[in-house]
Amino acid sequence: MKENIKIITNLSISKLIFNYRKTVRDVVKKIEVEDTTNLHRYFSHLTSKYKTTLSNADNTELHQLANQAVNLGVISITKKDVDPPSGCTKDYLSFAPYYYVNENTNPLIKSKETVQHRDSRSNPFLASISDKPKLAQVCARLHLVALSYCDAPEQQKIEYIQAQINTWFIDGETAMNPHMEFAQIMPWTGNQYGLGIIDSRWLLLAIEACALLNDKLDTDTLRGFKLWLKAFAAWILNSKSGLTEVARKNNRGSWVDVLLSYILLFLNEERCVALICNHTLKNRFDVQFDNNGDQPLELTRYNPVSYSLYNYYPIKYILLIDELINNQGNKEKKLKMNKTISRLEAAITCHERGSIEHIDLKLSNNLNLYYPYSFAQVNTFPAVMPITSQVKLNSLSVE
Repeated sequence: MKENIKIITNLSISKLIFNYRKTVRDVVKKIEVEDTTNLHRYFSHLTSKYKTTLSNADNTELHQLANQAVNLGVISITKKDVDPPSGCTKDYLSFAPYYYVNENTNPLIKSKETVQHRDSRSNPFLASISDKPKLAQVCARLHLVALSYCDAPEQQKIEYIQAQINTWFIDGETAMNPHMEFAQIMPWTGNQYGLGIIDSRWLLLAIEACALLNDKLDTDTLRGFKLWLKAFAAWILNSKSGLTEVARKNNRGSWVDVLLSYILLFLNEERCVALICNHTLKNRFDVQFDNNGDQPLELTRYNPVSYSLYNYYPIKYILLIDELINNQGNKEKKLKMNKTISRLEAAITCHERGSIEHIDLKLSNNLNLYYPYSFAQVNTFPAVMPITSQVKLNSLSVE
């Protein structure tokens, strides 16, 4: 709660009152999820780009990994090492990742030790007992298998995707409750609630997977997933955690904007996405990007280049979506983003360039998945490929 107050007091009252939350919240409440396979044109455009990208790639390894994912079976949120404060195993639980004590104990219990903060250096113990790696793997595997199906259709891939969506999002016994009250709890402080909506950014991959196979999945699965997404969006827009994250000026606010945009586009609710894009480009862009294309809020971090790349992606999403639905060219902003990627290309290391883009199908504590960290993804964005070394790459500029 102290962190909530600190963040909120750093913003003007007018920005909190006049951001998009109230309008979008009222619209989301009235959305009727229908049994339809109609895709918003954003996802139709994206599907075409994926097909083009797949046609220019050697997809042998993609199919091998997809088959491995299918053979590993589905992941459930209910299998936990530590129960959330609610006691319900269907509630998502994770811990703020950059904190350490000398002896690893239950992070929900206040430690007598001083908790150390090590920015950008994730604690593998906290990852190993949280749901964050599981959610990341669920979404990454869905995306991987969906891409493989687009290039090499096999019924077992569809069956796997439907089973995983049902297990994580629909089934009454195993589905994740559509909130993140216990995401990124500050460990060993005695805190019971978190501010970790950023963990849900992986849902973009799950949404893309369902969009890619929109006419292949059964209507019950699609409708069930959409109902879960609607409920989750409503929680973000009504919760204190959601207020806090929307109010943030850095990458955390950017990713929430994109997540809500993706959910609403998948629900075919375009009007609200236009509001979100306007909010992002008016209230975030000039704060986040200076005239050189550098990102001052991210440059203060321990890994400034990685965090600059990390915030580049959600803003690029917003620019692409805004151009499609608001018909705005955003020429000056695109030029600034081109400066950003040129400066990042000069500063980036081999590690950030692409060595962690490859999905590890184990429930990795290091989360070495292919999204959204790799510099190599810039070339195919927004068609995010898991094995970019096999893709013929184009220019680095924002189209």
